[in-house]
Amino acid sequence: MGEVASRRLDAGALERAEKDAKACRLRAQGWSFAEITAELGYANEGQATHAVKRALVQTLQAPADELRAVELLVMDQVIRECWEARDRLQPLLDRSGKPVTVTGDDGEEYAVGDQGVLNQLMMTVLKASEARRKLMGLDAPQRSVTAKANITLQELQELAVANGVPHDEVYGSVTGLSPGER
Repeated sequence: MGEVASRRLDAGALERAEKDAKACRLRAQGWSFAEITAELGYANEGQATHAVKRALVQTLQAPADELRAVELLVMDQVIRECWEARDRLQPLLDRSGKPVTVTGDDGEEYAVGDQGVLNQLMMTVLKASEARRKLMGLDAPQRSVTAKANITLQELQELAVANGVPHDEVYGSVTGLSPGER
């Protein structure tokens, strides 16, 4: 699309947004949709109704986007501080106040960090990450597939046995009866 056409679209969208906002203001002042239609030149009341709805969505979207941005900054800060705290973890001390150490595979002794604090930090990172993904809509919705099959119990049992499940187990799990109760 050329630059001139793009500018026309932007100007048209701007004009529509201004008209939608005016329709919304009139509605807030108690005007009927019939009055708004006549005042702003809509073809029918349905168009006036849609204009008010569009204006409300746009009005609510900007503050929601701003809040989302602030929340993302907070979550990013929490995650960053957790990683930094992990790097500053003090070694676990024994009763005498000396660091607890373990000998590594290389023969060197390493101080043992407080695993409880580390676990809490990592859980905080996971929770913040989950909240961040949810806020941004990054988690794909889980889909499930439901299928109806016209199959007899005998066919189901034969299919299970063909896939390595013993016949007696299949019969018991499908009907809830033990093999002796047939």
